[in-house]
This record gives sequence, structure tokens and C-alpha cells, in this order.
Amino acid sequence: MNQYMIEIELPRIFDEEFLATVPKQVEQVSLFIAQSKINSYSLSLSQSKLWTTITADSEMEVLEILASLPLYKWMTFKIHNLMFNYQTKPTIFPPISLN
Repeated sequence: MNQYMIEIELPRIFDEEFLATVPKQVEQVSLFIAQSKINSYSLSLSQSKLWTTITADSEMEVLEILASLPLYKWMTFKIHNLMFNYQTKPTIFPPISLN
């Protein structure tokens, strides 16, 4: 399995159809995260750019995953094959006190 960083450009102005599709996008991305297909998904403050990391066997599989996203028709993107990807720091729970 390889990891890919995808830079996604979104339209500057969102029409009603785009806005109505956003909840479906959130649902699909959540499913892909649960399936470990998407590792991270970040939106810029300007809401014009997304960055996501995807785990897949090939760039073709990445394209299939992207094509299944509800907002796909509004996206332009670049795919970068990663040599490695540092994962986020794991959450460390404080020690349990029995007092």
C-alpha cells in the first residue's frame, strides 16, 4: 500500500447545488476514514483548497476514490505519491487514579 497526498482546488464561489452536496461529502469522507482509505482531510480557511492523504495500491485506485466523492465534479487536483507520512501524535491518557 502506498500513501498519496492530494491537493484539491475548489471553486471560489459555491452555488446552491455545491452547498447541498456538502453533507453527502462529509458522510462519504467519514466512511472512507473509518475504512482507513482516507487518513487525513483538511480544508483551508479560505475554503478554496483541500488536502487529503489516501492509502491505496495505485494512483488509479486514488482516482477511483476521488471520483466517488460527491463534490468530485467541482474539484481539480494534483496527486503526489509520498515516500512517507508522519502520523499525528497518539493521544496519551493520564494514569488512572483509584483515589
